[in-house]
Amino acid sequence: MTTIHQAKGLEWDVVIVIGLTEGLFPHQRSLETEEQIEEERRLFYVAMTRAKRNLLLTAPLISSSYFKGASQRSRFFSRTSRWINQ
Repeated sequence: MTTIHQAKGLEWDVVIVIGLTEGLFPHQRSLETEEQIEEERRLFYVAMTRAKRNLLLTAPLISSSYFKGASQRSRFFSRTSRWINQ
């Protein structure tokens, strides 16, 4: 297991990206400016492009206001899932 920052320049056959929920990815502290959100988007791109063969992204199946955003799908996952086989 590694962080996205540590993964730059490396590749694996299988990459699993967990926690694609708002507040985690993009991180809550990175939602203040558009530049911060774009940096989080670039990190997401880095994470996805580390996979040589298989990429697994995990996100909540349904959104719930009960957890106040903890189960809200990441905006990055929502946009990406349109062109990735689920």
